[in-house]
Amino acid sequence: MNGNRFKITILTTASLAVLMLSSCSETQSQAKESKEEVVSIPVVASPVVIGKIDAAYGTTASLEAAEEASVTARVTGIVQKVFVEEGDSVEAGQALAQLDVDKLRLELMRANATLSQLANELQRNKKIYEKQLISSEAYDRTNYQYQAQKAATELAALNLEYATIRAPIAGVIANRHIKVGNLLKQNEAAFQIANFSEIYAIIHIPESEKATLEVGQLANVYVDAVNQPFVGNIDRVSPIIDKNTGTFKVTVSLKDKTRTLRPGMFSRVSVIYDTHAEALLVPKDSIISQDEEKSVFIVKDGIAYKRTVSLGFIDSDYVEITEGIESHEMIITTGQRNLKDESNVELIESLAQI
Repeated sequence: MNGNRFKITILTTASLAVLMLSSCSETQSQAKESKEEVVSIPVVASPVVIGKIDAAYGTTASLEAAEEASVTARVTGIVQKVFVEEGDSVEAGQALAQLDVDKLRLELMRANATLSQLANELQRNKKIYEKQLISSEAYDRTNYQYQAQKAATELAALNLEYATIRAPIAGVIANRHIKVGNLLKQNEAAFQIANFSEIYAIIHIPESEKATLEVGQLANVYVDAVNQPFVGNIDRVSPIIDKNTGTFKVTVSLKDKTRTLRPGMFSRVSVIYDTHAEALLVPKDSIISQDEEKSVFIVKDGIAYKRTVSLGFIDSDYVEITEGIESHEMIITTGQRNLKDESNVELIESLAQI
């Protein structure tokens, strides 16, 4: 009988121990769960922006002068004087250099003398011809000789004029190829002139974009060398598709009143072909891409909610959201990649605090 009582006492004590251990384990588990529930992930958020966004096609281009001319010698001669240097501004018709004219002047004098002789002979033959003392063939032959010599004389005068090399266009001397004392041959380059008042960015656009582009559309041009944006317009659109590249040529005109731009500068061109004025915009970094799904996280009362969204236009900073969010909502822009739907979050003011 006493033995049975002892066994019952042992069993009761063991049961109490198990119950106590189980209770402690449940308490610790509940405390752990409670602790996990209050952990909040720090994030940065910003409100949805309502504004204008442009649809644009971006590419790169080297700048070209709207007007550029290679000034060549029209006659052969020794360079006697050079009136301009590289970087000088010149006007159309301004003298740039002078060639030796001694020989050309003598040739003109000889041509004038011969012309004067033939003029007298033609006048004399005309009087004789009117009296029918010479044949019409003889008179015509003298007239032809006179006309030919007259042209030769005008050509000699023109060559003398060409000995002064002049600017065909207004602009800036980009290159000087000659020096005093050089023998400059006919059609040899003497100067290069570029007009910087209007600069072109020549771009080549894929055939698939041709329907979206037309003359007059705006283009934003950023030039790395001067660290400055410029605004231009499409000036020309080529109607021909290059069969080798599948692209067509588009000429963007830039008005540069400050004359900062120079031919050859590297630029990034963005041609604007459509605009949405009242678009819902979010920062590009806030978009999460997974497979073909695009999503963002909004925050409300300390909870992050995942929203699947549809995208519209995209520029360098913002993305247009056409479906999935409302204009009054806050979009998580930093820290969203660590979130799940309905995660607890803590809003902070800047990235430096994370």
